[in-house]
Amino acid sequence: MARFVLKRLGIGLFQLAVLVVAVFFLIRLLPADPVARFVGLNATPEAYAVAKSNLGLDRPLGQQFAAYVAALGRGDLGTSWVSGGSVAQEIAQFLPVTIELILLSFMVALALAIPIGAAAALRPGGAGDRGVLIYGLFAGSQPEFTWGIVFILVFFVWLGIAPGPIGRLSPLTEPPPCSPDS
Repeated sequence: MARFVLKRLGIGLFQLAVLVVAVFFLIRLLPADPVARFVGLNATPEAYAVAKSNLGLDRPLGQQFAAYVAALGRGDLGTSWVSGGSVAQEIAQFLPVTIELILLSFMVALALAIPIGAAAALRPGGAGDRGVLIYGLFAGSQPEFTWGIVFILVFFVWLGIAPGPIGRLSPLTEPPPCSPDS
């Protein structure tokens, strides 16, 4: 048992190392220039050089990689190019909402899947069984975000029975209108 666990830990560490190396080098293939993003396109060459030095991009690639790995080890995920804030703080801000959404979705999926699967299993090869199989094959081949867009289109735009995609709502607030016209 211990050998199995150690083997799995070794594989996990290897995969993590490959991921760290891949992210570090693949981000350099992007056509975006992080220095220009911070200083703007109309910056002077001196301002550009100072920003490049502050970001550590003037150092050799090996030193940049060592600094990257050291920062990851400290839990420093860097600075967001969009907001300018800490990536770790942004993740911490949105992680509870994401976990809440995952748990609620999982509970709804279980509440629907167990009775439907049990009903389909009562008559193997029957219409219910075939229907569940066809739905599972079709739904499983589509990305989840596609279903989200389809559900918004059907239930909000066409039927007007669900609130629009306006973000997270507190349970203490008044429900949003369910009509696309309001």
